[in-house]
Amino acid sequence: MYSVMEYASLAWSSNFTKRHYQNLQTIQNKATKIIPAFAVQNKAPKIIPDFTECSEGRFIHDGLCISQCPDKYYEWNSKAQGTTGSPRCQPCHYSCFKCSGPQDNECTKCRGDATLYKSSK
Repeated sequence: MYSVMEYASLAWSSNFTKRHYQNLQTIQNKATKIIPAFAVQNKAPKIIPDFTECSEGRFIHDGLCISQCPDKYYEWNSKAQGTTGSPRCQPCHYSCFKCSGPQDNECTKCRGDATLYKSSK
């Protein structure tokens, strides 16, 4: 059984089928602002994300609640920074392919045109 957010993420998949769309329609009142756009050349529904709070262990990214931040983003915990709200995925520095935070330039893997040097701290 998929959660509401897992169905929402299926909308971004290239394997999204009409059956998934019909399943998504049945739960759309539980999700936030799902607008059907399937009628236009069999396209997946357009999702307007606007989540501002997520359940424990999930992060806000582009308005959706996800379990892990994607490449080029790091997990920023608002409580650790002394503020309120759900943890968020914050963008890494432009030279980072992956970063750990709490600063955007704490790269763990660089983009192709950069080299990672370990700090001697």
